[in-house]
Amino acid sequence: PVMVLSGGKIAERDISEAGYMQKVIKQNATQVVNAILEDQSDDTYENIKHTREKVPDAQSLIIVSDRFHIARAYFLARRNGFNPVFWDSPQAKYYSAEEMSYYYFREMAAMIWYIPKFVFNWSLLYN
Repeated sequence: PVMVLSGGKIAERDISEAGYMQKVIKQNATQVVNAILEDQSDDTYENIKHTREKVPDAQSLIIVSDRFHIARAYFLARRNGFNPVFWDSPQAKYYSAEEMSYYYFREMAAMIWYIPKFVFNWSLLYN
């Protein structure tokens, strides 16, 4: 098994999301973790696309993300040939109720925006 830590920088001065995940794993792991960094993506589409490029022969995928984000990541993973796709989500105790409302609304808008990527040949629609 291999873990692909996926996510780019939120801001230029920040560590990438993938780099932060690697840091947390190194601080907390009790054994060596076989991890590949994918730190170039800017969005969920690129997370899945670049993950596929990093592990082209992989069939299954486990997605760990915030609960409001799982559905879109799941559909993108399935559309990109991962099957089966499993998921898990930690309790989001670090978000306030107002933030959660914002993120669920944002995710609903993103799902609508991604419909062409789900239905049509997404590689032609995204540049």
